[in-house]
Amino acid sequence: MSNFESTSLVPRSKYAPAVRRQIHDSPYNPVLHKGMRNPYTGQVISCESEYLEYQREYVYHRLCDDALRRQYSFRLRSISALLVALLLAVSVLLFWYIPRVREDSYQFGRSAGYTEGYTASENAAHSSGYADKGVKPSGSGNATLPRSGVSATTTVYVSRSGHKIHLKSNCSGMLNYDAMSYADALAAGYKHCSKCF
Repeated sequence: MSNFESTSLVPRSKYAPAVRRQIHDSPYNPVLHKGMRNPYTGQVISCESEYLEYQREYVYHRLCDDALRRQYSFRLRSISALLVALLLAVSVLLFWYIPRVREDSYQFGRSAGYTEGYTASENAAHSSGYADKGVKPSGSGNATLPRSGVSATTTVYVSRSGHKIHLKSNCSGMLNYDAMSYADALAAGYKHCSKCF
């Protein structure tokens, strides 16, 4: 038994039939094979037993190459599938998370007391959203003039991320809004929505 027959990479059940097939398909021919150099050992083949040893080594190396190719292609496919799944999970998470961060960034900045980058009217416009949190606006915004036909006690809707007064809660597809009286919205410095008014 050759030392090539005992390996976990190429099981004996595959190795022995492959050697028999190789020897059957390419039998020893002294005219063709005598004097040929065995590339695995470097020795010159001078008889049939050395040729058969060469054939066994050839079959072993070919089967090892096939087994390694299958192993690495399976690992590569597994790693690729894992990376695609990870990329998909990250993109779904970012698609879900980024809009919420943008939506809350203005309010977070104002509630933390930052005033840089906010105009006086923006400070006043968002003061009502922070009155319940104990945050006072730092700027005094320009007051909006009331419109005729709307009483001071009329309930209006103000988007949490916008600066407009709406008469309808679903104006412009608004989802997150606060309800307040028209007088309070004017005092907070909100502007009129061009669609509602």
